[in-house]
Amino acid sequence: EMRHLPNALDDVDHLGTDWLVETVLDYEEAGHRWRAARLIDGGRDEWLFVGLDRGPAFNLRWVKLDPAIELTGYPPDILERVVDGERVHYRLVRRGSATATARGDTSQTLAGSLLPQSSARCRWWLFEAPGPRCLIVEEWGGAYRVLAGEKIDPAGVEFLPGS
Repeated sequence: EMRHLPNALDDVDHLGTDWLVETVLDYEEAGHRWRAARLIDGGRDEWLFVGLDRGPAFNLRWVKLDPAIELTGYPPDILERVVDGERVHYRLVRRGSATATARGDTSQTLAGSLLPQSSARCRWWLFEAPGPRCLIVEEWGGAYRVLAGEKIDPAGVEFLPGS
């Protein structure tokens, strides 16, 4: 069962930092739904994916845009990324195509291609490396974005509904 999902202008507390939810993307693919929230704290800009993994568990992935991996076409089955000086190999575990609807401030999202309350199709790929590390790749109208981060423990996250 899904607990409270972040909404635009909610706050998310993660490891003692309060993040403002500025943008929410709701995804739907063949009856499976998940949500991504763009989180702002000062100059930091990160993303929280809720429920991307199918199944009953409440699963979270905390990621941020990774400009080091540039894709101009369909991603390969293995992506390599340097993390703290170590070469990490990420293996493709799932991919699909979803419809996403945006809410909140979308001006900094997806090169502005998705307006508030509008929907668009996106292709997505999920890559995992040993441990909690993951990459989420999305393709929106020919433009790719790569988000790098990790699976996190829901116990370390609190959703605080906005006013």
